Amino acid sequence: MFSRYRRLALAAPLAVLAAGVLPAVAQPAARPAPQAAAPRPAAAAELVTEANVSRDLMKAIYDAAKVPASVDGGGNLVLALPEVKVFVLPGKDSVRLLATYDFAPRASWQERLDLANRINDGYLMARASLPEVRPGTLAVDYYVMLGAGISRATMVALTKRFGEVVVEAIGTEDTDRLIQ
Repeated sequence: MFSRYRRLALAAPLAVLAAGVLPAVAQPAARPAPQAAAPRPAAAAELVTEANVSRDLMKAIYDAAKVPASVDGGGNLVLALPEVKVFVLPGKDSVRLLATYDFAPRASWQERLDLANRINDGYLMARASLPEVRPGTLAVDYYVMLGAGISRATMVALTKRFGEVVVEAIGTEDTDRLIQ
């Protein structure tokens, strides 16, 4: 709590200014700040939304961005990013980015689980799991929530960043070389 003296010390200069004891200092006229152009909202056609998300739209986006994209035998969109293959799986309200790796046969269940936990502990943009349907596989994924929409450029940038994070996570956390 302020003491009574501190309040007086602050009040004295204010009282002097209010009484007009100090000469008035001419202030330069304030110029209005130049207005920057408002950011252009992305046109609806440029957005990936819950209403228009599809494998074909996603393929067209990656093709336009010159990211190698193909459809595999199971009908999944697959991107060939540097050092990693990423599956792009459109859903109802999101797009799932998925990378899978096979474990070496010598890797025990505990070692596999420890690797997944280290990745989950150290990386926000990558969720590692051991899927029951594919024993011996490490799945690393990230969901891009679409909400009101996400621009095509942002989608491409997020996908490339996901690929970089996955490669870094595996390279950093797989100290025992469990991944083939």
